[in-house]
Amino acid sequence: MPHRLLGISLALISMFCFAVTYAFYKACEPFISNGQVLCFANFFSWIIILPFSLKNGVKFLVTERFFMIVLRTLLGIAAIYSISLALKNNSLSEVILLNNTAPLFFPFIVWLCHRTKIPHSLWIGLTIGFIGVFIILSPGFEEINSGLFIALFSGLAAAGMLVAIRQIAHEPFLRILFYYFLIFWVLLTPSLIGGWPSVSLRIWLLLFLSGASMVGAQVTLTAAMRYATSHQLAPILYTSVIFAGLIDWIFWNNKPKLISILGMVVVCIGGMITMLIKKENS
Repeated sequence: MPHRLLGISLALISMFCFAVTYAFYKACEPFISNGQVLCFANFFSWIIILPFSLKNGVKFLVTERFFMIVLRTLLGIAAIYSISLALKNNSLSEVILLNNTAPLFFPFIVWLCHRTKIPHSLWIGLTIGFIGVFIILSPGFEEINSGLFIALFSGLAAAGMLVAIRQIAHEPFLRILFYYFLIFWVLLTPSLIGGWPSVSLRIWLLLFLSGASMVGAQVTLTAAMRYATSHQLAPILYTSVIFAGLIDWIFWNNKPKLISILGMVVVCIGGMITMLIKKENS
């Protein structure tokens, strides 16, 4: 019991850190491009974990699964970059919620990659979840909100990343993060070609804090999975939407519409049902 409570507590901290990280992105983007935001944020993340990654020497970075680590990283970049783009003109809570549709896409990605049959019981949760997505997107059908569709794509990319993570499950976590942040940073350095951003010390502080909070989110989530099962943590993973909604309300005065709240609730229910049923069938 104490271990499970510790796992749940760590998962809550992780979800809060994810919400805070994306809030920092949103706060910085009016001043520099989203590419530069992610470039510097991931550079700071890499600097933070560098001494821990090299604690056991350079040999620690050698791996036979480098290709899968790179694939996992590229899918992660696609997800985070999509979130960053979507945040420009959309609320934090809606973007994070649509990113959390990954569990709904996961069975389809597995089917495409491995031709694994989708259990009939999963369709209940999947159907409920996608009804919630439709509710969230439907207000934008009169004036199509491309940002929300970009946010939805981040959920698809995140689902692909989850499939890739399965292939590197036995790799040390710090090794994966070392390459993740490094590759992310290097691939986005072209965003600096236009010139070094001239921003205030406050923005640099926010960029550093976004890198630190992302490291915190990744580390605490990994630790949470050591003390509690994914089955037990499934409902907790959607608390990031609640944290995002509160941050949105406090700092940007974005009060969610009733139709959006309804869609969020339906997506969360569908996602949790999908994860719980998947656990029973695994």
